[in-house]
Amino acid sequence: SAATSFDAGRLLMAEKPEIIILTESFPELTVENLYDTISSRRDYEKPVIIFIADENSTARESKKADLFLHQPVELEKLLEVINGIH
Repeated sequence: SAATSFDAGRLLMAEKPEIIILTESFPELTVENLYDTISSRRDYEKPVIIFIADENSTARESKKADLFLHQPVELEKLLEVINGIH
């Protein structure tokens, strides 16, 4: 969990998580720029990226996200993706 997009970036590079759940909390951090940043690093395997949009969001699905959900989150679908990783 990160409070700012700077903190999120720092954690991503330090921890290299297998799964990233991105919400609209950081409007400047999009699925596309997150994916492009990670893809540009040779020392980083691509994590599963899950984007959760606000309930009334106009955000559109991105081909770079592995899963795109709207609030309220469909937990079964989310767990299915997470469990499929291991």
